Amino acid sequence: MRNRHLLWMLCVAAAIPAHSDPVATQTLTLSVRPIASLSVPKTGAITLETAAGGQPDRYQTVRLVQPKGLQIYDNLPGSRRVEAEAILTGARTDLDLTCAIPGRPAATLIKGGAGQGPQAITGDIVNSFQTYDLIWEATATGPGTPAGDYRCDIRFTLTDQ
Repeated sequence: MRNRHLLWMLCVAAAIPAHSDPVATQTLTLSVRPIASLSVPKTGAITLETAAGGQPDRYQTVRLVQPKGLQIYDNLPGSRRVEAEAILTGARTDLDLTCAIPGRPAATLIKGGAGQGPQAITGDIVNSFQTYDLIWEATATGPGTPAGDYRCDIRFTLTDQ
């Protein structure tokens, strides 16, 4: 009988959980991947067709605004800026093209039909998400630019400062 009591007590003791610490910890690692992303609209069109006031041999400046046309995502250390470079294809022209974002001076990308190399569009950008309007202005001289369509490829680059 005593052995039965002892066996019964051992079974009950096994069913009762052992006393444990009420605090537990776990380590969780969160990884953030580096992002440096730049996006712009794929196409745009500007048509020069009206003579500038008092200058019949020059086209009036045409302005194209692409709202939120430049988007930058960046979570890397340090600062960056966006540069733009234009390549104009077609016949020799006298076209001029500038690009700007609000609050910054316009960068001349094409002067007299010739690309001017990479030009800074933005100031310093420090890890963040930024959206800017792109403001384009184009003009040309009437005699220096034959009628026609001219393809202009603009390459935007996010560069380290």
